[in-house]
Amino acid sequence: MPWCVGGDFNVVWFPSERSGSVYFTTIMHRFSAFISKQSLVDFPLVGGTFTWSNSREVASRSRLDRFLLSADWEENFPSVCQRHLSRLLLDHFPILLEGGNLHRGKKTF
Repeated sequence: MPWCVGGDFNVVWFPSERSGSVYFTTIMHRFSAFISKQSLVDFPLVGGTFTWSNSREVASRSRLDRFLLSADWEENFPSVCQRHLSRLLLDHFPILLEGGNLHRGKKTF
């Protein structure tokens, strides 16, 4: 059964997901281990790079929000993607998980 977990994880997976960051931290290693142990997939984010910004003159930006999907998700939803949406009021940009059409096996009738 395909499953997903999504939301604000409050941690980046790679240094490139935080502006100005170049080193892996302990929490990033733990997050990576969790993703690997659960065999989760992070599909590309379409329409933007970062999902959080502090909105200051010298902005700090990170990708804190994402959907992590089980490896078999793409078999049932082949056109799945995460879409970066416009920010309204908060410091997070919302993301939308687009599943596309459900891929079904051969019909019995």
